[in-house]
Amino acid sequence: MKKSRYNVSFPYKTAYILFNTKTQKLILLTKEFLDFFDSVKDVESLPEDYIGALKSIGAIVPDTYDEYIEVTKSLESVDNDDTMFHVIINPTLNCNFNCWYCYEDHSNKMIMDSQVLHRTKLLLYKKAIENRFKTIKLSFFGGEPLLQYNRVINPLLQYLNELKNTCNFSTIVHITTNGYLLNKERILELKELGVNSFQITLDGNEDKHNQVRFVSNNVGSYATIIRNIELICQSKMYIIIRINYTSSNYSSLKDVFHHFGKFDSKYKQYIVISLNQVWQDIGNLSDNEIESLYESANNAGLTLLSDLNEGRFQYACYADKRNQAVINYNGLVHKCNARDFTPESAEGILNDMGEIEWNERFYKRMSIRFKNSVCKECYMLPMCNGGCRQYALEHEGQKYCILNFDENKKLRMIKSLIFCHNVSSSKIDENILENAQMESS
Repeated sequence: MKKSRYNVSFPYKTAYILFNTKTQKLILLTKEFLDFFDSVKDVESLPEDYIGALKSIGAIVPDTYDEYIEVTKSLESVDNDDTMFHVIINPTLNCNFNCWYCYEDHSNKMIMDSQVLHRTKLLLYKKAIENRFKTIKLSFFGGEPLLQYNRVINPLLQYLNELKNTCNFSTIVHITTNGYLLNKERILELKELGVNSFQITLDGNEDKHNQVRFVSNNVGSYATIIRNIELICQSKMYIIIRINYTSSNYSSLKDVFHHFGKFDSKYKQYIVISLNQVWQDIGNLSDNEIESLYESANNAGLTLLSDLNEGRFQYACYADKRNQAVINYNGLVHKCNARDFTPESAEGILNDMGEIEWNERFYKRMSIRFKNSVCKECYMLPMCNGGCRQYALEHEGQKYCILNFDENKKLRMIKSLIFCHNVSSSKIDENILENAQMESS
């Protein structure tokens, strides 16, 4: 027997937690025994009852067991899963808001035309008749996708349902939207068309949110969006409320948590909170301030997507999966939708036959995993996965860490997983949660 390479310990109240990042199990130990365990070389010399407890959480493993190989194989099996095809559609990159931090260019008329729509239908048809995918997942992104509801979203959903009635597959449908263009009738219609979930973004309480997301200088969007979130919950569809926080709106978020914390439990069960710091503001809040946000949401009884849920195998990045594609309004195909949709970043094109012609960038992406030597020796690998393939592409040839080699950040992520009332213990479908990884609309 040997010690797992994925053990980490830290103080908790009057004792210590020994946590294994591969099994994501823990045991509470006295400082004396933890010191003894850290110092012992022959783990089989430990008392038999301790060996049993340590084995149960994966803290000790057989001598012949190669944990690194097991971790990398597990992740590759998720990335190469052949049971689901996931296509993300950008009906338009235009938007009815103009959020200051948005990385997309809304200046031109960027709308999917009938030719690209036809190619997209052909793609869905070919994936449906392949008869190897148990599930086809369709996500709408943008821009604000609901701007093209009648021209793109409704026709694609109608067509997907026709395919579903003739072919043997199930569907998952998700819409990332700013929520302003929804109403009761539209929500019910989308449910009838098979939509399972939404992601809608808030930027603080009403005052702070309306400074970022507004129709005009005199018309904010907060009240309308809150009403639509309530209607979604009442319609028994899941909603990921992505809260973009900054040092400016940080103190206002307690109002948001308080509002949703008062929801009737039969509706609150459909809400997942996803906290995301605006990338231009990173570094302006301390770890303690960020941790307090999670604590506040947790205290309000809200289901919270912890930092690490997105990094665990079952929530591996959608863009890392081989059977996933982003179809832009112009027919160019991308993988990651957290970057600009420029021709240079495209990884393929959707041709007239409804087939994706991948380019060299795609094949490089799919072969770049685990080239970073730092990750092989790090106890966080089973949780952070060494970062996504996009990050690996952007740091090719470098030694890097997605947590900047910061031990405090590593521990904060682990504590977030352990102590937050998060989705790992909920009954929410993992495919719904995967949508929280997408950038906001």
